[in-house]
Amino acid sequence: MHAQAKPRESLNSQRLLRRAYLTPAAILLVIAVCVEPPLRAQSNVTFTTPANVSNDTTASSPQLAVDSAGNAYVAYAGTSAVQFNRTLWIVRGTFSGSIFRPSAPPVEVSPDVYDSFDAFSIVAEAPCAIDLAYTTGNGSRPPNDLFLAQSTDCGATFTNTNITNNMPGYESSAPHLFAENGMVQIVWVSSALHSLNATIFFAQRTSPTSFTTPIAVGSSVNGIYGLGAFAVPSTGNIDIGWADTDDVRTANIWLVESDDGTPPILIGSGWEPQLAGDSAGNVYVSLVGNVSGTIGWELSRSTGQAGQFTPPQPLFPGQSITVAQMAVDANGSLNFLMVVPSEGQDAAGNSDEEQTLLFSRSMDNANTFSNPVPIVSYRSYLPGDGAFAGTAMVVHSNGAADVAWTANSDWVRSGATVSAGGPDFAFSRSNDEGTVFSAPVTIADISISAYCCIAITTDSAGHTLLAWQAIGNGVFVTESSAVSDFTITAAPAAQSVLPGGAANFTLTLTASGGFSNAANLTCTNLPPGAACAFNSASITPSSSGSNVTLAITAPPTLAQGNYSVTISAASGDITQTQIVQVAVGGIAGSVAPTSATVAVGSSAAFAVSLNSTGGFSGQVNLACNGAPSGVSCNFSPAQVSVAANGNANSTLTVSVASQPMVSMASPPPENHQQPLSRDLPLVSALVALFAALSAFSAMRRVHSQRRELLLGLACFAAVLVLAVGLISCGGATTASTGSNGSTGTSATGTTGTSGSSGGTGGSGGSGGSGSGGSGSGGSGGSAGGNSVTTQITVQAQSGGATVNVGSISITVP
Repeated sequence: MHAQAKPRESLNSQRLLRRAYLTPAAILLVIAVCVEPPLRAQSNVTFTTPANVSNDTTASSPQLAVDSAGNAYVAYAGTSAVQFNRTLWIVRGTFSGSIFRPSAPPVEVSPDVYDSFDAFSIVAEAPCAIDLAYTTGNGSRPPNDLFLAQSTDCGATFTNTNITNNMPGYESSAPHLFAENGMVQIVWVSSALHSLNATIFFAQRTSPTSFTTPIAVGSSVNGIYGLGAFAVPSTGNIDIGWADTDDVRTANIWLVESDDGTPPILIGSGWEPQLAGDSAGNVYVSLVGNVSGTIGWELSRSTGQAGQFTPPQPLFPGQSITVAQMAVDANGSLNFLMVVPSEGQDAAGNSDEEQTLLFSRSMDNANTFSNPVPIVSYRSYLPGDGAFAGTAMVVHSNGAADVAWTANSDWVRSGATVSAGGPDFAFSRSNDEGTVFSAPVTIADISISAYCCIAITTDSAGHTLLAWQAIGNGVFVTESSAVSDFTITAAPAAQSVLPGGAANFTLTLTASGGFSNAANLTCTNLPPGAACAFNSASITPSSSGSNVTLAITAPPTLAQGNYSVTISAASGDITQTQIVQVAVGGIAGSVAPTSATVAVGSSAAFAVSLNSTGGFSGQVNLACNGAPSGVSCNFSPAQVSVAANGNANSTLTVSVASQPMVSMASPPPENHQQPLSRDLPLVSALVALFAALSAFSAMRRVHSQRRELLLGLACFAAVLVLAVGLISCGGATTASTGSNGSTGTSATGTTGTSGSSGGTGGSGGSGGSGSGGSGSGGSGGSAGGNSVTTQITVQAQSGGATVNVGSISITVP
């Protein structure tokens, strides 16, 4: 990103402001100085030797751009061969060996350019593709026309396209140029000749050499003042703001949020507007307002491109501040560079005035601001026009703010041994949080009479480039040492997850300025019960980017909703953060039909419908659970993409290759008598034992005449038991009837008839006994023709979470 210095006339409001609030301003300064910064600033900022790129003592109004290949381009107005004309020049080069090395001598872009700081602008459209928008002066080209000069060979040659084509009755100025993704757009002011009537126009490139007809987007009969414009990221829209007169008491601030003919929006009464916007489309407008008769700086903001603007609210109420610059950084923070005056006395008791350059940052969409941080102060006995002739600020992607300024010769840097009578051109860099700045670093020789018109930008390696006009000496350029730091990004920035699943992110840590220390990763602001896991919790960033995988797992009971999780990477006193969004939603669905009869070798189709709830979106895999062997499931497609609160469909095909094996318990036997032979041996043994004992006892206690009688009875009992045992072992006299089986044949002992088939097979009958031997029982009936029914559950799986969508019943005959 790049920024240009605030022109001298844009700081005129300092003179109005510092008269009324010197005491409150002093209080603000005391607060700023007394707040101890928690972290140190980046130290040892160095610069290459300033290089005079113009070799023209009259060169002025420098503009600066850097392409993604590292080529630096400096455009400036210089001497022309035509009297009273100024020529637009450009020089390309790179920094190496602590100096800027031009690739070729300066190239003439146009022999006729209006000599003003805002008369042209430059942008790097792509590597070696450079665009310049400029207005002509009073030379050979039609006066006050607007042109676009384009180069595709690194600035060696240019093609010039006239955009206004000598619009009748108008003279054009102040072009704002934008280029993104091949789209080139220009906003400018054209004023009626010899009149204050002014109109803001917009045009867009339609081919390399043509533009749309200019479209009027705003106008004022009292002139256009403080024109500002910025491109809304990723939308193609240009937001434009202005004041409709130069009288702070009656001026109004207007804004157009697009180029589609939407009427301008009245922000409020004010003057000197400054505009900025973030990636969410929020617009911030700072302005000099008149609240209850008090002149002071105010701020208004919108929520998104279609949101209403808040009424302008005072910035640091009661304090006499002047906003030198406002900018939104890559992290969405709003940054302010301000000047505050105060009165004091020197060591000898002489009254003097002090002016301090301050910095403040808001990280919550301008709801709150950090305490102003002092950067540098200057004192003077002869205040004149103020301490700062020009200021410029740029904010790196890691949050470090770089500030450059020029001080007028009547002002002396406080606390420094800078002799009065010489101008000052210096620089300071903050830490990533913007809470403390380094000691000022002098950029150029203070013996030169004056400095003007600072241009500032950064390159992809973290260097800051400065171009400026040393009055009477030409245009110079220099480059700072890179910010020693690292950045952290997340891809994607937001993920959807189901309860019980995990949202996966890839974190990239990129080093700049030779940073080589390890960074430790942590998560904060996790949803209740959620877990955060890195594949490596410590990693050393590299210049090409080092990757880490992050998984945020949501518990199964987590409520649906959007959750912001902060990822921190800390190394020493440097901490970088990245916020990722986790959207916890749900999946509901259905399967139709819910049942089918499928023969072996056949298949059946089912329609599966999924519906997102709670904003869930992502890839969902479909699967079956409970399908037995011989039954298979196939989905077409097997993976579907579900949009937030949308739906997706798939077709499930169930195929049966064989009848499933079903495990069944044996039925209880029918109620029939058990053969006597199963228990008779035990009973016979007990009877025999009893008889023997009785006989033994009798022989001891009775007379001998009785012994023979008792011995005979005992023998009879033994014979009887033996006979019963033999009968039971030899087979029953009558066969038992088998369940569903025929009766066994007696006497000849033929084999029993097998049981009948159909239904569940019956058990065979017992074999009959007889002289021919024992017959075998009838065999059980064969199994009948049963069908088998099984239940299958259809499931949706995403991020490790599984949701049951529905179930189907499959019957195989």
